[in-house]
Amino acid sequence: YQASTMLATRRGAAGAARAWRRRVQRLSHSDGSMDDTGKKRWWGSSHVKRGGGRVEMFKFAIYLTIPVVASLLYGDPKTMEAIINRFRYIIYPPEGPRPPEGDQLVKILKEDRQKAELGSVSTVAPSTK
Repeated sequence: YQASTMLATRRGAAGAARAWRRRVQRLSHSDGSMDDTGKKRWWGSSHVKRGGGRVEMFKFAIYLTIPVVASLLYGDPKTMEAIINRFRYIIYPPEGPRPPEGDQLVKILKEDRQKAELGSVSTVAPSTK
């Protein structure tokens, strides 16, 4: 109010009105990029598209920081194994003895046949005929 009365006395009523309109225009930007004193805010405008260098520097810092921190945290083999074990959805039983393979199986079958042939001959008692 004081400034407008001082301007009114120097330039007249029309000059004071023009000065007041300019001040109001300068302070009321649609994007909100000015503060009360007419200076630009330090964080730029409210629109990311027109944010300027500060927003770009912030985004660049985020783009660099996230992969570096993630690789440091999860790149350790012990940490990776702990994460894999925590989220394992199939838990297999411990491995037991393996069944016999090819030649061993043939050998076991021959022995069983020989035992069966010998057993069938010797199990029949002559007195039961």
